[in-house]
Amino acid sequence: MFESRRRAVIFTSLSILMALTATILFSNYIKSTKQSMGELAQVLVAKTDIVAGRPIDPDSFTTEEVPRKYLLPSVIQTKEELKNKITVVPIPKGQVITTSVLRDNTVVSGDLRQVILRAPMAVFDDSIDVFDKVDIIVSYDDQSGSPDSIAKQQGVTNAGSAQGQDRRVTKVLLKDVTVNNVQKKNETELSAIGVVLSLENSKSAVWALNYAKEVRVLKSGTSKALKEGEKKP
Repeated sequence: MFESRRRAVIFTSLSILMALTATILFSNYIKSTKQSMGELAQVLVAKTDIVAGRPIDPDSFTTEEVPRKYLLPSVIQTKEELKNKITVVPIPKGQVITTSVLRDNTVVSGDLRQVILRAPMAVFDDSIDVFDKVDIIVSYDDQSGSPDSIAKQQGVTNAGSAQGQDRRVTKVLLKDVTVNNVQKKNETELSAIGVVLSLENSKSAVWALNYAKEVRVLKSGTSKALKEGEKKP
C-alpha cells in the first residue's frame, strides 16, 4: 500500500513538473515569436460584406493587429481616415482596408446633386456600375395641344402639318451623366441608380420621374470619379 502511494506521489509530481515546463516553454515561444515579428500595428478590417459606391460607415469595420514591418503605406489604420470616403469596389468580410478601394466623397458637392432613378419608372438597358456614364431618354405625351409645340418636338418644319400628328414624344433629356450609386434586387437586376446632376438638370430629371411615361437609361461609357476642375454634368 505504501509503495503504491509513493508511486502516485512521484507520478503526480512529475506531471506537475512537466506541466510547468510546458508552460514555460510555450511562454518563451510566444515571447520569441512576438520579438521576431517586432512591433504590432492596428489595421481596419471589414466586419461585413460592403457594397461599392456607398458612403463609409465606420461601424462596418473592426481592428486587427499585424506586424508593423509588414504594414503597407496604403493600409487604413484608424476610423478617422474613413471620413468623407466612398467605396470604389465591393469589400468582402475580413478584407484589410486600403486607400486603393476608397475615394473621396466629392462627386456630390457644391452645386451638384444626386437623383435616384428607380425601377419600374426607370428602365435600365444594360448592366450599370458606379462611375459609368449614362444617357437619360424620356417618353411622354405632349399635353400642350399646340401644333407648334408638336412640330418642334418632332422636327416638323411646317407647323401646320403637325395637325393630327402623334403627340407622343421621345427625346434625350440628359447626356453622359455620372452614376454615383447602384442598388440591385439581385446579382443581375438593378432596382435603382443614383446620377450626379447640376441643380438645374436635377429639376429636369425629377420632372421626368413625376410626369413621363418612361425614363430609359442607356450606358454611354465609363469614367472615373469627377476630379476638381472637370466639366460638371
